[in-house]
Amino acid sequence: MEGTELGSPRLPSCFRVLFRVARDDRAGSLDILSVRTTHVTLEDLPLGISKLRNRVIGRVFQELRLVEQWGSGVQRMLAACRDAGLRPPVWEEVGHRLRVTMWTERVGEIVTDEIDTAILDALDTADGLGTRAVADVIGLSTRATRNRLGRLVERGLVVEVGTGPRDPKREYHRAGS
Repeated sequence: MEGTELGSPRLPSCFRVLFRVARDDRAGSLDILSVRTTHVTLEDLPLGISKLRNRVIGRVFQELRLVEQWGSGVQRMLAACRDAGLRPPVWEEVGHRLRVTMWTERVGEIVTDEIDTAILDALDTADGLGTRAVADVIGLSTRATRNRLGRLVERGLVVEVGTGPRDPKREYHRAGS
């Protein structure tokens, strides 16, 4: 297992974040230096319970768009793992650190909703479709369809074929077909 220490000595101590990233073939873990607060427990994390300890840092992170809403990150991580067919992350307290272990091996099927399933079915029956053609099949706008197709490409379910990211004639194909 390989480990890397990350941190920035140029930042003032209130902004300094020190964490250790360790990775092997099955999992990656992240150790976050943290002073344990008595108000939030490991059992509270999946429930979205969050306690902001420093309002100034919280405001800076929000202005920098590093956070969307306090308490939503863990739930989003759990949903992303479930949708990708991965084991849920493991949260452990190790001394004054919070260790998060993310697994890379699949344990289940990739979860898709009705619209994603309709897109995949349409791509199965055709030899490549453009954004407009997929939008007509699923009944969404081209922008919403492009966003959906982008997420399916990121998840490895769809392959994008074109001359570049802004190619108006790019086509989408089902991965592995």
